[in-house]
Amino acid sequence: MARRVTETVSAAAATVVVVAVPEAAGAAWAGAIFNHAGNLALLNCTLTANTATGGDTIIGQGGSGYGGAIFNLNGSVTVAFSTLASNAVAVGTATGSGVDGGADGGAIYALAYNGAASTGSTLASVTLANSILANSNISGGNDL
Repeated sequence: MARRVTETVSAAAATVVVVAVPEAAGAAWAGAIFNHAGNLALLNCTLTANTATGGDTIIGQGGSGYGGAIFNLNGSVTVAFSTLASNAVAVGTATGSGVDGGADGGAIYALAYNGAASTGSTLASVTLANSILANSNISGGNDL
């Protein structure tokens, strides 16, 4: 079971101040924090060594890993005076006749997806100020 720190849902607001999140392991979406249509603010935080890994399969496509530290779905994330370092995303592998999944967003992954139907929003925003995103382990993707 994933050790996710917080999940914000349905336009809720959360502010996380001075927190350290070491070595959590998540499923395919978010190693530490999953923000769904919420307003998340991280101030003076450190998120390190979190992982979002897609599941493995024998037939079909392996799962995808997105958002090593944070996955933002149809929400707003502000990160200030914080460090997101050494987080990872990894593809789920497929053996046999399957294909591997994808991976992206070693530190943060933001997605605006069909939000109007469920949350009234089709936007996903990320604002970074005086923060560090570093040393993410990404198989074929980007830090942000």
